[in-house]
Amino acid sequence: MKRSSLLLALVAAGLVYGSLWQTSARADNPPATRLAVVNIMKIFGALDEKRESEAQIVKVSEELTKQKETLEKTVEDDKNSLGSLAPDSKGYQDAAEKLLKDGMALKAHMGMMEQRLMMEQRLRTMKLYRHINDAIASYSKEKGIALVLVAEDADLASARDMDQLLSKVATRKVLYHDASLDITKDLITRMNTDNASTPKAGT
Repeated sequence: MKRSSLLLALVAAGLVYGSLWQTSARADNPPATRLAVVNIMKIFGALDEKRESEAQIVKVSEELTKQKETLEKTVEDDKNSLGSLAPDSKGYQDAAEKLLKDGMALKAHMGMMEQRLMMEQRLRTMKLYRHINDAIASYSKEKGIALVLVAEDADLASARDMDQLLSKVATRKVLYHDASLDITKDLITRMNTDNASTPKAGT
């Protein structure tokens, strides 16, 4: 009987201690309660990182275009060479095969060029979106923000027809918010500042 009473007393003491510890922990680290909104499209459009990414895509496009122009000139030279030969001449068959081969290489390059640019755009956009998400999470933890909602500008005037207008209205995530909840400008400033201090490849 005494052993049971002692065990109950220890359990009770443990529960009280645990309750006090949890209360103390909550006091030291109170749960986030604030709400905030961001305009993702404004962030995308204002980031230096986005402009740098677009410049890199332009650079890739220019390099691929130069390669295409070289192949196009080769094909044009092949056509001229073939046109200068009689169909029954000795080198006609070789020239025709070269034109076919170079033409196929040009066609393959143009297909690869389109896919490469699409892939570059997709990967860089995904990377930038992850950076924005990470920045929002970091900022929110610092400021005690528990929930961040996306609040975009409602461009209803651009709707082509009634169906698109209704779709734009139906997909609105936030109908109203006080301006004090908008952290878009703060995030843009922080991300551009961080980007400026980050060493770039090749520098």
